[in-house]
Amino acid sequence: MHRNTGIKDIPPHFYWGSLELDYSTAIAANVALQNCTVMPRRWYVDARFRCADCGNEFLWSAKEQQVWFETYKFFVDSLKTRCDECCLRRSEVLHLRQEYDALIGEARSQGSVEQKERILEILEKLESSCGPLPDKMCETRELFCKQLMKLNGASEH
Repeated sequence: MHRNTGIKDIPPHFYWGSLELDYSTAIAANVALQNCTVMPRRWYVDARFRCADCGNEFLWSAKEQQVWFETYKFFVDSLKTRCDECCLRRSEVLHLRQEYDALIGEARSQGSVEQKERILEILEKLESSCGPLPDKMCETRELFCKQLMKLNGASEH
């Protein structure tokens, strides 16, 4: 029996929206390692998609899918929708936002100069990555800039 028997019978929802599938790259799946309820993925094949953020084409390799579904335990109906660069940028924004959320309460009430400067750096990076900031973040930036300018002016005298 040929190792790729049945791979062209892959349910279409497993690669919904793909631009191209390369069946020659098929890797047999270990369904015992997958997170599924009804239908496991029996094969992984290289698939081309268009990134939801930047619109560029990207390859979601069969090997990458095997890691997603058998090691990381993503649900088998999951699809990669972003290219690696946009995934990385999105992850960086998420980490910056988490850092902001962790620091902002203390920085507003009794924060150090270093905390306030770090908040301003985070806000600058978030704005350059995501565009205009929410009003509350803009207010925080204004407040911290004024406070830091006042401190810098006082230390010069």
